[in-house]
Amino acid sequence: MSSAVVPAEIAVPRSPDVADVHSVTRFVTGHVPMLDGVRGLAVLLLLAHQLVLDVLPDEGVPVYARLLERLMQPGWIGVQLFFVLSGFLITGVLLEAKARRGYFRSFYGRRVLRIFPLYYLLLVILVFVLPRFGRMPPLLQADLGSTKLAWIYLSNWSAEGPAALGHCWSLAVEEQFYLVWPFVVAVLSARGLLRFCFVVAALALGFRIGVWVLGLSPEIAYENTLARMDALSLGAAVAVLLRDQAAAAKLAPKLRAALIVATLALAATAAFGMARTGEITEIAGYSLLAIVFALLIARGVIEQAAGRGRIAAVLSARPLRFFGKYSYAIYVFHLPLHILVSRVLLADQLAYRSGGRYVGIQLAYALAMTGVLLGMAILSYHLYEKHFLKLKTYFATAKA
Repeated sequence: MSSAVVPAEIAVPRSPDVADVHSVTRFVTGHVPMLDGVRGLAVLLLLAHQLVLDVLPDEGVPVYARLLERLMQPGWIGVQLFFVLSGFLITGVLLEAKARRGYFRSFYGRRVLRIFPLYYLLLVILVFVLPRFGRMPPLLQADLGSTKLAWIYLSNWSAEGPAALGHCWSLAVEEQFYLVWPFVVAVLSARGLLRFCFVVAALALGFRIGVWVLGLSPEIAYENTLARMDALSLGAAVAVLLRDQAAAAKLAPKLRAALIVATLALAATAAFGMARTGEITEIAGYSLLAIVFALLIARGVIEQAAGRGRIAAVLSARPLRFFGKYSYAIYVFHLPLHILVSRVLLADQLAYRSGGRYVGIQLAYALAMTGVLLGMAILSYHLYEKHFLKLKTYFATAKA
């Protein structure tokens, strides 16, 4: 999004529930610090899920050890938050650039500079660099044959592929969205785009129901692009609504109640279990998560435009924004590093089966790995990524 700030002449609304919608629609076109916090929250949730040590036995485990494991496992919802946020941000960028020259060139050029360099660096390291140091452990083995879909961002359409690239399915979903969505935004009016977003959300839900009715692998409902488009499209719908003064005026006073109702519905669904690929989760849970996160972002943006509000305050916290700034590199690196450390280098040392030991080891491991990943991401950004980001200036749009 643009780095512009809110113009000084725009009045700051006194309450997020009766926000000056003109300031909201102008504010959302600039940089919204809270959204960096949303990224940070999403990546921390995902780390909690991914950095679980799979060393507990099936029986004889103390309650507190099993409780810690169950508290960390639902962190997979972070990917749904990322999808909603991506839909919101990308649609906003496209709507701002729609009437300007260089619409497609600017969008695709800037996306390539942000995403490709680090992603393909990871592939090069896994496929060409690491094998030169000798035979790699099975969990880290990768070659051109096993990674062919990853090179073209289609890894989420196949169950095969190296374990170290297992997390790249979500990057593939987003790239496929980026490839198509600019054309959708270009040809539809704001009202037509809003309707299209809701149709896509309904179709995604229908696709997941079909997966279960046909008895297909639940991983299809988790990773397939068609199954996860509800999160991206609902985020996009919020971007459209907040740029329409009339729609924002109607939406703002109702957001708090809608968020409470959606959260209660999600909690009721979670009471039946929120396993990542459980039937209830995939059919109803994904959609409810997308709705809650879309409402959360809408409410947070309006609060931040108003200059007050708990959601905006929490999500604007400096630690969350700091993690958000480096979230992409953290995500790209986290799974290969986790596999290398926990399942190769320290597999024997970490394989304690005592519940008491598990809790201490698990917490220490998660904190240490989070710190290491953050350090790697900072180095990656400042030594590598930002040099590509500087080239974005060559892909700016111009007035039509």
